[in-house]
Amino acid sequence: MTTAQPSISVVIPLYRHETQATKMMHEQFTLTHHNEHSRESLEKDGMGQLQSLKAQLPQGFSIRRDGPERISQAFPRKCREHFLPRTVTPKAPPIKTQGIKTKVVPLIARSINWSGDGMWIEPFLGSGAVALNIGPRNATLADTNAHLIRLYRDIKEGAINGYSIRAYLEREGAALLNKGEGHYYTIRDRFNESGDPFDFIFLSRSCFNGMMRFNKSGRFNVPFCRKPERFRPALVTKIVNQVEWARKAMDGKNWRFMVQDWRTTLACAQKGDMIYCDPPYVGRHTNYYNGFTDDEADALARALIGTPAGFALSMWLENKYRRNHYVDRWFSKYPQRTMSHFYHVGSSKSLRNQMTEAVILSKDVAVLSDAPSPFASGLPLFEAAEAINV
Repeated sequence: MTTAQPSISVVIPLYRHETQATKMMHEQFTLTHHNEHSRESLEKDGMGQLQSLKAQLPQGFSIRRDGPERISQAFPRKCREHFLPRTVTPKAPPIKTQGIKTKVVPLIARSINWSGDGMWIEPFLGSGAVALNIGPRNATLADTNAHLIRLYRDIKEGAINGYSIRAYLEREGAALLNKGEGHYYTIRDRFNESGDPFDFIFLSRSCFNGMMRFNKSGRFNVPFCRKPERFRPALVTKIVNQVEWARKAMDGKNWRFMVQDWRTTLACAQKGDMIYCDPPYVGRHTNYYNGFTDDEADALARALIGTPAGFALSMWLENKYRRNHYVDRWFSKYPQRTMSHFYHVGSSKSLRNQMTEAVILSKDVAVLSDAPSPFASGLPLFEAAEAINV
């Protein structure tokens, strides 16, 4: 008597580009095991590559195609190649700014549905932490701070690399140790005349509390951190590694660095592009260059709401003192993902405390908060964020 072979049906998601972001085409297959004593199921997140799937089947399994099945809002959409959402273990960039987003990268990366086929657009590049960790193929990265743009252009083009920044920091670090804070101000004066990106890194890593601040004349004016021994070998190596990581993150990618206003940057956004927006925070007086008024913040909100591209906006939501009513006024009906973390960079103690950070998303790119995700990290977000040394 012949024993019937047990059949195990699983749904294998095959992601295709569709006009509705929440609907995907899946195909159902039957996996049949030929040993009745060792049944087991196999679920594989796939791209429709059946040959690859067959090669990974346990011994004794075979595949039979049963036909298509449409499943709505089941898994994140992909297009040819999985890009976002995904789990990212972030690294810190070589430059520091107040409001640096290294700790928020995991939340951003797992909150966005995006194929990666369009342009990643950042009108407020800042430290570059988000773009470097997300690593899109195509990016327009802009800021009105020409020093940030020059720095990353030089790293991308190889003018600044691990060898050159090590030699520079060892030389200037030794001079700082021997001469004291006077050497810091010599470098600061030199930077304000020449804009040398090597000096920019030096100032960023030896100024008071890692601040980045320019006066109305565009001159860097943050005082010394009062630590002549600042550039110990361990810190120099750390910065070298950060520069090399940034260079490799940009290597082979179509990234454009632009010195321009946010309005000009957003004007180029098209359907299929993804905007990540990290403006100076409304109501927190943390501007580091040019300033950012309440009227501009309102204009930015209108621009994001009206753009054909998807967007993600980083903004503080609340702390123990108050709530940001800007978010409630403009984005109360938009998906929001939040996390709490501690800001260590700021000009005053009141700006260095625990805060709830929000990532506000356009509805077409927001990952469903209750959707099962095969890409979620086992490490709690808060724990993962706090483990990062920026």
